[in-house]
Amino acid sequence: VRERPSGNLQAGAGFSQVQGVIITASVTQENFLGTGNQISASFSNSGVFQTFTGSFLNPYFTKDGISLGISVFRTTTNAGDANVSDYNTTQLGAGVVFGVPVTEFDTVDLGLEVENVTFVSGINASQEVLDFEEQVDSEYNVVRLTANFARDTRNSRILPDYGSLTSISTELSVPGLDLSYYKLQLRRQQFIPLGQNFTFLLNGVVGYGDGLSDTPDLPLTENFLAGGVRSVRGYRSNTLGPRDSRGEPLGGNLLVTGNAEIILPLPFLPNTKQVRVTGFFDVGNVYGFNDSIDAGVLRASTGLSAIWLSPLGALTFSVALPINDQPIDETEPFQFTFGTSF
Repeated sequence: VRERPSGNLQAGAGFSQVQGVIITASVTQENFLGTGNQISASFSNSGVFQTFTGSFLNPYFTKDGISLGISVFRTTTNAGDANVSDYNTTQLGAGVVFGVPVTEFDTVDLGLEVENVTFVSGINASQEVLDFEEQVDSEYNVVRLTANFARDTRNSRILPDYGSLTSISTELSVPGLDLSYYKLQLRRQQFIPLGQNFTFLLNGVVGYGDGLSDTPDLPLTENFLAGGVRSVRGYRSNTLGPRDSRGEPLGGNLLVTGNAEIILPLPFLPNTKQVRVTGFFDVGNVYGFNDSIDAGVLRASTGLSAIWLSPLGALTFSVALPINDQPIDETEPFQFTFGTSF
């Protein structure tokens, strides 16, 4: 159904963070044994994540069109290599998701995930990481309920230029186990045509989470993170927001990001659906539990971005100028990532 790297870490989002070779491989059978069901297996390996995933999808589990997806996954994460506090996790789990079509444009997904996480602090771990390791005794189990609603009127899932997307995602870690928490995230994306050759894009994301029962705060591994080619470009990936006692990015429980873009025409490739160039203005940050909500701490940037749907996958590049960066910020004018960013 899906793989779950820790929190919202971004891998390889900045040029200076690409370490070694990023390897990905996948095999998919769309019509397994003539049943109409889909099975797939995938593997990816980078400086941050190593993930194995196997999944099964029955798109017509019921006569009403409800789909059934089942997945198993194993993910190892080196958070320190993603510019975050120094720790490592190994996640082993399985999940099931029911997809409920409501209308032509509206869908609801209801899921259940069971996950075992091994948590190991790094050599340069901060006190916050050591405290969390002691709290979970280096290992914890989570049973997670998920519910997602989406209204999608875009004309394409890949490089759309018309329509809108509204999605609401929720997670609830069932109380009574090692960690209990909840997370909510709202996303709104709107494409506005400006004549024949230009399209204006507005995109906004707000996320919030907190602990439940005996878990006082949102677990460290579930913190929201910002910065990088998928949020506020021009700032090193995952580095915005609160920092730990060693000055390393820690993430927080409240995420606010917004993007305004103009999709630019390409005179030399007038009809291509493989390349897109945009001019953008990004703004956003992450707030911690003890932070006051202050618009003055939002970071902003502007620049140019390009997406190329290459034969090996989507490549996203950006050249950005941070507008109101502070001495503590880690800026990165040129960034790129390999993989989907839509």
